[in-house]
Amino acid sequence: MACPNLCSFAVRWDGQRRWKLPPWIPDSLSELTVQGTPPISPVPRASPSPRIVNLAHRVRGAPQLGTTIRPSVLQIVAVKCDEYLKAFRLIKACVGRLPFPGLVFPQASDYGVLSLCLQQLYAHGTLGRAVLSINVRGMIPNSVPLDEIEAWELAKVNEGFAGLLAANVLDIDFDLSCWTDSGDKASVQFSLK
Repeated sequence: MACPNLCSFAVRWDGQRRWKLPPWIPDSLSELTVQGTPPISPVPRASPSPRIVNLAHRVRGAPQLGTTIRPSVLQIVAVKCDEYLKAFRLIKACVGRLPFPGLVFPQASDYGVLSLCLQQLYAHGTLGRAVLSINVRGMIPNSVPLDEIEAWELAKVNEGFAGLLAANVLDIDFDLSCWTDSGDKASVQFSLK
């Protein structure tokens, strides 16, 4: 079977069996949607503080998304997740299974989804103050100056987390480590308190 003109592909994964992207999916796939309900298996780690939530869990059998696809649209939908952390773990596991996780740059809307979850925790009184570390790894073209990239990333973070930043309940540390087309390493860092 071959589908060289396939543009979008969606898969539902129930978390019960390992799943691999079929070999007939072309590298040129532009949209990929993964709907999943993961079984979570904790990785024991000591936390320095009982108030710090440890996200170091793995998702058993997370979908294998191949080694060559580069969809411009990736949608991960957590289904039947009764806890925010389970949804975040699913997203982290799926992104980690992409052949190019370093090229997935968060958008303001991505930050907005996370912000909405944190706002709900704050509204219910379960979140007093949060410190969010955003670490992005990727590639940037030589032609784009670092100060422009910093301005773009700062604008996205400010837009996505506007409500929590305005309420003064969120500190953000942002670190972008990237490589240019010519192989030079560059970084952009900022903090919002």
